[in-house]
Amino acid sequence: MDTDPFITIKTPIHVARWSFIIGTVILLAHLGLMLVVPFNNIMVITGFFYVVAAVVINLIVFATTIISSFWHLKYQNQMVINALIQLANIPIAILYFYIVTL
Repeated sequence: MDTDPFITIKTPIHVARWSFIIGTVILLAHLGLMLVVPFNNIMVITGFFYVVAAVVINLIVFATTIISSFWHLKYQNQMVINALIQLANIPIAILYFYIVTL
């Protein structure tokens, strides 16, 4: 199995960035919609399904990157660091959950 290590190195960063951006857009849409229609839960439901999808995608990318790091020992440190950067979205998601439940 010969994969391009540069794709595997960059993928966790791209996935983490897009997960953060999409989650933030959903949160801002929820907050904006709450100003117009206070008891509309459409964005809460959308956010819930997004979180489920994002967790699955992020877990797959995280596991793939960690496993791939054993094949590409030359890039192992960078791959593990980038995979761990994905974990930064966990406290952000908890903060967003706290904001939504206020």
